[in-house]
Amino acid sequence: MDRMTQQNAAMVEQSTAAARTLATVAQQLRTQTARFQTGATNAAHAHEAALVARPTRKIAPLPVHGNLALTSVGSEEWAEF
Repeated sequence: MDRMTQQNAAMVEQSTAAARTLATVAQQLRTQTARFQTGATNAAHAHEAALVARPTRKIAPLPVHGNLALTSVGSEEWAEF
């Protein structure tokens, strides 16, 4: 069970890193495509320009101290199991 928990934690970390990379690439693509005129209405163009101009939110990594899968938990929390 501990091994599965560790594998799940590793997959979550990898998924988080991939999501951050994808968000960065998506923002870069938005910035690059905003330069093109596609014949869209002024309202749609203004909306796209606002999306590009909006600063991206930085996601700070969560502090991790050691292997969370091996963290001891008080017995009272496991009483329900």
